Amino acid sequence: MANDEMVRTLDDLLCRAAEEGDYWAFRAALAMYEHWLRRCINARVLRYGMEGVLHRNRPLDQMVEEVCLAAFDTYAQRPRALPVSAWLEELAAQCVGDLAKVPPERLTASTK
Repeated sequence: MANDEMVRTLDDLLCRAAEEGDYWAFRAALAMYEHWLRRCINARVLRYGMEGVLHRNRPLDQMVEEVCLAAFDTYAQRPRALPVSAWLEELAAQCVGDLAKVPPERLTASTK
């Protein structure tokens, strides 16, 4: 029961912040997922063999922020039946997948 209440509270905080356009409140509500999100992104990076690209051109902190921004921008479309963690994992996979499609020379040039 307590877990259900926590999920409802998190959803309420995320929903309110998204509706009010308050990214920092939204980001604060997602803070409990940050460590897990880092591990999730890192696992995706390893899966795509992009370790060098990530650490050299796109730090992990920046990738976490991109996922959080994507979550904020698309919160209204989030399937409510999908747990927040599963939704964030999908967004992380999409962000890393998008990065994997960028030719390395273009990625390097765009970060200089």
